[in-house]
Amino acid sequence: MRTLGIDYGKRRIGLAIGDTESKLALPLETFLSQGVRKNVDYIAHIIELKDIDTIVLGMPLNMDGTQGRRAKDTLFFGEVLKKALKKEVAYIDERLTSIEANDKLKEARVPVTQRKSIIDQVAAQIILQMYLDKYSIDYLPKN
Repeated sequence: MRTLGIDYGKRRIGLAIGDTESKLALPLETFLSQGVRKNVDYIAHIIELKDIDTIVLGMPLNMDGTQGRRAKDTLFFGEVLKKALKKEVAYIDERLTSIEANDKLKEARVPVTQRKSIIDQVAAQIILQMYLDKYSIDYLPKN
């Protein structure tokens, strides 16, 4: 099953791709947000092109686990995706994924000037990898 990870933001949207067989998430791209309708249309194009089965959307919860404005915007976007694309949408807690993505890029010695353009897709990769790791644990054979 092929999956698309999304780090949804007001300015930029990061995408990552993976599958439940290899259990590996890879960064795909970052694009500039152009409003809900255009964002959905662009993601629909990616889903068709990459033959995606499931969408994994990062849920930006507050540090105390509650939903703030960004989480509510993300839930709205997820519902629009689900209805428009007729695909399953799963949510993964994305707290601190941007910090983790930035740390990984620093460790890889990616210059600061280049980080801004790819940090969202690396965050999407982290979100998707968390989902794939959870999926593989939840579906291990039980003896």
